[in-house]
Amino acid sequence: MKALEEIEEKKIEEEEITQKINAINDLEKLDPYPHYLARDDYWERIERACQYIPSDYRYYALALFANVIYIPSIILDEAWRYGLRELNRLYGLNEENLLNEALLLEGDSGLIRRFCHSNNIKGRLDFDKQPRSSRIGDLAKDYLLSRCNISKELKDRLDKEVSKFLERRFWILLVDNALSGTSLSSELNRILKLSEITNPEAEIIVLVQIMTSDASKKVEDEIKNKTRVKIIRAIYLDEKFKINSENCQLFKSKDTLKGVQKLCEWFANEILSKDKNYDSTRNLSGGDLRYGFKNSGLTLVTPNCPSNSVPLLWYYRPPYYEGPYPRVESRITQTRSLDQEIVDYLYESTKRGSSDD
Repeated sequence: MKALEEIEEKKIEEEEITQKINAINDLEKLDPYPHYLARDDYWERIERACQYIPSDYRYYALALFANVIYIPSIILDEAWRYGLRELNRLYGLNEENLLNEALLLEGDSGLIRRFCHSNNIKGRLDFDKQPRSSRIGDLAKDYLLSRCNISKELKDRLDKEVSKFLERRFWILLVDNALSGTSLSSELNRILKLSEITNPEAEIIVLVQIMTSDASKKVEDEIKNKTRVKIIRAIYLDEKFKINSENCQLFKSKDTLKGVQKLCEWFANEILSKDKNYDSTRNLSGGDLRYGFKNSGLTLVTPNCPSNSVPLLWYYRPPYYEGPYPRVESRITQTRSLDQEIVDYLYESTKRGSSDD
């Protein structure tokens, strides 16, 4: 590899760059990164990325690429199985009774399907087991509609349809990644409000495949003093995995860490800042994205490399740069739904009605 040849062998050995990249490359052979632009092996994609990086920074780029935390679908499926084992241990829920006794919720579509397939849970599309839409926003809309001036027949049917799920003892939110904690905190806020007005006794359980210490702190603030909320996390990434933390332990040398940080700064200033497609994301994140969304500083790679990871991994825009793990952006304009407004309206109107009584 040309990029390796340019660097002193002692430095390569110090950070175990060759061994680490080989390990990631072997893991990819077992479960390849699914984006078609990443069809070449990992070494080739690293070589391509390094062509865009000045020679002074290439060693730090190699060190960064060698310390990717690659978590493919086979490991994520095992995380779902761990979650079900914990549900069984703590609450007696298993593949036989889960869909009848709990309301499964998801922020992103497809999580319930994957959870059920990973655990061989049958019947998720049966209307008597789970609602057709398992988004808290959609359930709130149905509940709001049931309170509107509609025909008695439709109102009775809608009341019955909505209440049989909202009245369940367990509300389980499935989450793939909780990395900054921003989305999860907002979702929990909505769930808690809807629960308070429809089922205050519900036990709210969050199953998270991957959670960071940043997200954990933010969510703890949201659920402070709310004992009926339980977080179950399968994979936990603390400060040791953040390249913008003094506690980072991904690299053997502090000099290497500082060099990687300078590389991220160069990338944000010279490449990412010129891409106007990320203006909305930069504004929402509150920075230049050098360490990813909300300055998460991660080297995490999942089947769609998260934006919380450093952009050197996922940014892909020839002829400016080709990262080894291109991602499909789920949001560009960062426009949000009306879910929060609907839940807030229901919550406030219910509280007003209670006080009027």
